[in-house]
Amino acid sequence: MMNAELTPELRALAQQSFQHQAAGRFAEAAQGYAAVLSRAPGVWSACYNLGLVYQHLARLPEAADMYMRAVQLNPQLAEAYNNLGNVLKALKNEMAAIDAYRRAVDLKPQLSEACYNLATMLQTRGEHTAANDMFRKTLATNPAHLSAWDALYRSLLGLRQVDEAAEVFLAWDRAMPPSPELVTAGLALCRSIGDRALEARYLALALDWPFTEFTPEQFVPVLGMIQYFDVTREQILGCYRRYDGIMASRKPVIIPLLPRRAVDARLRIGYVSADFRRHVMGRWMLEVISRHDRSLVSIFLISTCSPREYDVVTDAFRSHADGFADISELDDLAAAKSIAEADLDILVDLAGHTMAARPGIYVHRPARSIVTHLGYHGCLGLSAVDYKLTDHVADVADAGQFQIEQPFALETCVFPLVRVAPAADYPVPGANPELEGKFVFATFTNELKLSARCLAVWRRVLDALPEAVLLFSPLSPAQHRSIERIMAAGGIEKSRIVFLNVPVQDALWRARYRLVHAVMDTFPYAGGDTTLAALDMGVPVVTLCGLRHSERVGASILSHLNIRELIANSEDEFVEIAVKLARDAAFMAQTRKRIEAAVAETDVDTYTRSLERAYTEIAARKPVDASMSLSAQDFFRQLREAMHRHQAAVDDKERGAVAAIYATLRREQPDYSP
Repeated sequence: MMNAELTPELRALAQQSFQHQAAGRFAEAAQGYAAVLSRAPGVWSACYNLGLVYQHLARLPEAADMYMRAVQLNPQLAEAYNNLGNVLKALKNEMAAIDAYRRAVDLKPQLSEACYNLATMLQTRGEHTAANDMFRKTLATNPAHLSAWDALYRSLLGLRQVDEAAEVFLAWDRAMPPSPELVTAGLALCRSIGDRALEARYLALALDWPFTEFTPEQFVPVLGMIQYFDVTREQILGCYRRYDGIMASRKPVIIPLLPRRAVDARLRIGYVSADFRRHVMGRWMLEVISRHDRSLVSIFLISTCSPREYDVVTDAFRSHADGFADISELDDLAAAKSIAEADLDILVDLAGHTMAARPGIYVHRPARSIVTHLGYHGCLGLSAVDYKLTDHVADVADAGQFQIEQPFALETCVFPLVRVAPAADYPVPGANPELEGKFVFATFTNELKLSARCLAVWRRVLDALPEAVLLFSPLSPAQHRSIERIMAAGGIEKSRIVFLNVPVQDALWRARYRLVHAVMDTFPYAGGDTTLAALDMGVPVVTLCGLRHSERVGASILSHLNIRELIANSEDEFVEIAVKLARDAAFMAQTRKRIEAAVAETDVDTYTRSLERAYTEIAARKPVDASMSLSAQDFFRQLREAMHRHQAAVDDKERGAVAAIYATLRREQPDYSP
């Protein structure tokens, strides 16, 4: 339906309203369009533009009404259906939003934004195949749609369709100039593709970072992956400084903390993680947290994962904590404010720069001291974070010069050795005939750890040991081809590779080491949990010790077990140790016996006591006056209640009562200014 005829006066008013809209004067534009429609309700363009204006003014129900009027007047208006979908999505009416997007795509298949919006909604609902088809349709109509390239690549990678993700990345690389998203995709996939030149190009882009406009969220993946590459400590420090600078440029709000606290000798420790559930980190930390001396520490757990992922392990965590908070739906500032009310002495980050990390919370300083621990083999790179927990082997003496957080060395290994009982009936004898008569080196790791330098050394070991094979145990059979490509790029023949696919269960993952004679560690990103798992099963791990934390954690684990004969200080020595394990039966037997004895003497209680001593020393560096009669929870509860009563007060009596509460709270915290 065409626009109704306008009088010259209304045409002028509509034009003036459009000028207000273009200039960002949305209130004036809304008044003008409403005046036009009051006299000419059949003008679909005025309905459509008023819908846009209401969207800008966050008057979403009214915007939806205007878009629906527009499509009633002009049923072919695909743009109005697309915008209606956006509004309905914001109003949490997902099914209606999907219907609106579908209508827009049906009317105008070349409307790339409608295709993209529909794809994202389908993806949210778990309809990944349909979503990916729609992302591809978006790109067919608009090959320069950066978000669609990024979303499609990430979706395929998340579905473990590595080959398809690689194809999309290569097409993206050809179609678009470098962007932060493309660089992080390049770092993540370059090894799976097996293209060394491509890896070098994207590594250089990650280090040089030629982008002037970017967000911290766009740079975080670089920090998460750069440790896997052969770069210098100076280059990693440059990445930390870039990240810290962009975070500081946001001028974060610093959360006021209580200057005084309740009389309680216990330390108040908060752990932040997405893994208070079945997960490697969950397994480790449940063992630690369950052993905390509750007469010494009070434990608060802050979960960043969706409650949909909680399980029986989550219940176990709750049973060992004084408080459990879900901040998954809160933005960083709101989460920081929530954490600050727990009155923590130390807030412990357990995510690093992994996918579910929330480093943006820490810039608001929601605790007296903040430390980062485990998560990944690196630092957060934030001035707001006080310490990075480490040990005297995992970091060399001058490590602090190349990171932003101050290193704080535990008395024990930085990693806890948590024992897991292997499945009794796995593997079935004879189930893996391709391993019969072979010396089996386990490589239970992800592809990103398979650096060119690492593979070159492994190849030397295999050349010296014709009877040896590499046993991979990827999460999905879909990864086999990418692993074969990586090996081929490193000069390792397919005949030297064996695959073992095992369900993701702790007991089965431990039991698979019964097939293994030894492990060759990766570098420059050494194994953590995989090294501990092998040693738990008495399997030797050969590791190469370097300068960076990421290439010293294997040496740290072995040093604290006093199994130093497996630590190589050069590539030649690495080859010698690996060959000796295979050829010298006495050395192998003696080494396994020593590993089993050392592991038997290791316990998580000792590790936990070391952690508590570290917390005590860190907290002592920022002492607090413990003289408040109220607990922090009671203080904030009374403060919120008083503020609510203050806002609702209608007479002097109520205002006086509120003033008395304020006076009491002020005596408790005379220097606190919320």
